[in-house]
This record gives sequence, C-alpha cells and structure tokens, in this order.
Amino acid sequence: GVKKLDRKADYCTKGLVDGDNSGSASFDWAQKPGASVKKIMDSISLPLAEADYFPGGGNAVNFMTPAGIEGLAARLAYSSTSGLFSMIWDEAVTTELPAKLARAMCELTTPIWPHTFVVPKYASMVEYKQYPPANHFHMTWNLPVARMQHWTDLTGVLSVTPWAARPKFIEGVDRPLPLVHLLNGGEAAFKLLSGK
Repeated sequence: GVKKLDRKADYCTKGLVDGDNSGSASFDWAQKPGASVKKIMDSISLPLAEADYFPGGGNAVNFMTPAGIEGLAARLAYSSTSGLFSMIWDEAVTTELPAKLARAMCELTTPIWPHTFVVPKYASMVEYKQYPPANHFHMTWNLPVARMQHWTDLTGVLSVTPWAARPKFIEGVDRPLPLVHLLNGGEAAFKLLSGK
C-alpha cells in the first residue's frame, strides 16, 4: 500500500503529471534516447482503440516511458485579449512508479493509451494545476532552454514560467534577456507592444 512507498522518491516529494496521450504518441518515448528501433518496438503494444472514442476502429499505442529522460515540458496557449500565444513551460524529468501504483494511475484515465509520468523541476503541483492550460502537454528532449527562449523571441510568443521556485535568470541555462525587452518594460510588455 501507500505506506510502502519510498517517501524520498521524486513523485512523492514533488508530485507528478501523467502525460496520458490520447492513443497515439511518438514511439521513441517508449525507451530512453538512443535506443534501437528493435528495443523501442519491443516496448510497445498496439491494442484496439476504444470504439466510442475513435469511431471507425484502429489501434492505440501503449507503453510506459522509462524514468530519467530530461527535457522541456510545455503547453501552448492563445489569448484573444492580447492576440499572442504563450508557451507555459518547465524543465522536467520522467519518473517511474511502482508497478501497482502505475497501473492504478493508468486505470484512472485510459489504460490502453501511452503514459509518461513527468516530474516538473520548478513548478509545484498547485502551480501546475493552476497555470498551464487544459489538455495535452508536450515534452521534448535535447532542446536547450536558451534555444526555446530564442524561438519565443523570434516568433513573438510569450515565454511563461510562473513557478515561485524558478529564478528569473539561470546563467548557463537561460538566454540573457534582450536589452530591447528591458528598455520596453520587460519581455511581456515588449511582445505585447510589438504584437499590436
């Protein structure tokens, strides 16, 4: 039961997000980066899709992502008020649960779909439930934070990290805030002014 859980495990100390993907997923998340195609394919199954969810039939992809994959987990949102997209993101790592707990969590949603259990680096579970918009989040490995931030600058997308535990700037991780942002009231103010 719950008493036997490792209280020091990341999913106990930080909480986790169940990256339950609606029946399809990138196969390479069934193994760690660099795994062979054979190892990946041996880790997945293709159960029949739920007829009431996917009329017409077909297959779902089923696997559980292994622990230890680091990346950026994010959701994209759009505001008609500002006319801008926002990328709400955090660094994150995949985790593994004890088999009985993992199965119980999968049963809470859709057990035949792929599941990737993710622990955000800076976001608390209260913040994670409050700020990212509903529906799927996406996680990408081998994407440096600074590169994603430069992309948001080039595209006018707001980079949103409202996590109390995340410093505003992490040297060696974040790109330095462009001077033009600072001269115009900060990143959000500059992008709001530029987007109009």
